[in-house]
Amino acid sequence: MEQIESLTKKELRKIVRELFKHYNKEEVFKDEFYEYFKKKGYTNEQIELLWVLIIARSGIVRWGVLPEADQLPPKKITNKPFIELIRRNR
Repeated sequence: MEQIESLTKKELRKIVRELFKHYNKEEVFKDEFYEYFKKKGYTNEQIELLWVLIIARSGIVRWGVLPEADQLPPKKITNKPFIELIRRNR
């Protein structure tokens, strides 16, 4: 398995495209991101580093959070992190 820190921008973009192709949707939540890379044999530390590098270096995603309520009216609201492809780079 390659060293995560040394992945080039081109390699990161390839990984991102494969991830989005796998899920066939415009956004991928962090838990899906973890699931995808766990199945590929990455450790939690590698996956977290990959998440950060893809956001910081790939240039083809933006990230955000989606508030998620436990019920209506909500007693607890959690933020669900996600990344999405930037349309101009498809």
